[in-house]
Amino acid sequence: MINELDKDKKEKFYSYLKSLLIGSGLTPKEAQQVVDEMEEEEGEGEGMIKILEKEWKRGKIEGRLEGAVERARNDIYEILEARFGNVPEDIKEAIGKITNLKKLSELHKKSVFVKDFDEFREFLK
Repeated sequence: MINELDKDKKEKFYSYLKSLLIGSGLTPKEAQQVVDEMEEEEGEGEGMIKILEKEWKRGKIEGRLEGAVERARNDIYEILEARFGNVPEDIKEAIGKITNLKKLSELHKKSVFVKDFDEFREFLK
């Protein structure tokens, strides 16, 4: 699909990709290197995917995701503790097993509105 884009749209695509890579934790220089490699592999969809997989395996992107998950968990703990006191271990353990950011975001919202720990536990199921 990238091959079908005109020059301006390709430049925008690679610019957006670079921004996403920087947002995921790469330095601007590292992001540019990835984009350069992908431009070289243009037309080779599998080659482009392999480049992104390589970055994932290097841990740059994965590490940022893990950090975001940990921050989301801590935000939930802080809200629950501020509202109800010490967070029970069963709730901490259940939240600690969740790695899906969307699910953690939903729980974060629920933590603001639940009436007690028991109601929050229901959302964990």
